[in-house]
Amino acid sequence: MGKLSRGERVAYVLQRLEGLTTEETAAELRRMRLPVDDAVIGYAVESVDAATELDPDEQRAAITALDVGTVPVSPRWSPRRGRRRPAVLLAGVPAVTVAGVVLAWPVKKASLEVQTDPRTHARCGGP
Repeated sequence: MGKLSRGERVAYVLQRLEGLTTEETAAELRRMRLPVDDAVIGYAVESVDAATELDPDEQRAAITALDVGTVPVSPRWSPRRGRRRPAVLLAGVPAVTVAGVVLAWPVKKASLEVQTDPRTHARCGGP
């Protein structure tokens, strides 16, 4: 079942658990916007039947007995290698841009010049 596409796996489960016909399964897959034709649906069911060597009732019992708490139904999500670089760029470029703007922003510096009255020196006897 691991070699089947997502649509084929859904078609298999719909036929085995829900008991849908091939036409009903195709209609349900179109409703779910999964493009799978009738021949592929039949192939999916036949390939799982051949791989498991179980009749439909035994397959249905095995599927309903599956405990999703102990058996991982789908693989854990991990980003693909090709998606990491764009994700890093999308996160990193704005961060670096904001940091550059903040660091380069002109800061008003306090004036260190002391303004005094020139007559003060005459009164105090300073230089």
